[in-house]
Amino acid sequence: MNLTTKQKLNIVNDVVELYFNVDPKTLTRKRSIRIPRQISMYLMYKNTKTPLTAIGLYYKRTHATVINARQRVEDIIDSRSRSDDYYKKSIIQMQKHVDDRLNLTHKQVQRINALESILEIINDYNILALNNLKNSLILMPK
Repeated sequence: MNLTTKQKLNIVNDVVELYFNVDPKTLTRKRSIRIPRQISMYLMYKNTKTPLTAIGLYYKRTHATVINARQRVEDIIDSRSRSDDYYKKSIIQMQKHVDDRLNLTHKQVQRINALESILEIINDYNILALNNLKNSLILMPK
């Protein structure tokens, strides 16, 4: 049993999110989000066999955006600018983390699947409980 495409994309996104302390899936063009998102797209392209359109859809972008992100990150890697050194070092460190997480054993993949199922159940239960609480508060007399 291997990781699903979505799990692979989530792993890469999580590594970048933890490293930069921002959510790359945020729908903004701010540089503080854009560059981590571009790095995440690059790492997804490089480490998974996911089509560019699927990576774009993951971020609610087009495949052309993924191509552009890949090119931008490759430019950063090839750059001799000192300002890009931080991102170069970051990409190398994140690549190691992504490699470690994508090379999981069969048993580890099963555990991840079980945990994701449990989290979905908890999330569904919490939403139901919150809705019930909200409804009971609305119906309470003042």
